[in-house]
Amino acid sequence: MTKYGFILLWSDEDSGFIVTCPDFPGLSAFGETAEKALKEANIALNLLIESLRTTGTALPEPTKAADYSGQIRLRMPRSLHRSSAQRAEIEGVP
Repeated sequence: MTKYGFILLWSDEDSGFIVTCPDFPGLSAFGETAEKALKEANIALNLLIESLRTTGTALPEPTKAADYSGQIRLRMPRSLHRSSAQRAEIEGVP
């Protein structure tokens, strides 16, 4: 089992699911169902990893899920802050 993740998307053009692996940009797989596409992607990924290990090529670190704080910090000029706050008050935004 690997610790690499996949992105699963529907393709209208192909009438099926496309799976890619962000850590291996050239890797993709197709399936008529999500399950088949993910199964094919796992096969392709395992073959690619085996090939890279055989040649001694270093594997990339798996992308980890980000931990988001739920906050966004934004710097702006004081004048923009003032006018935005005034506009929010006029429009009744708390």
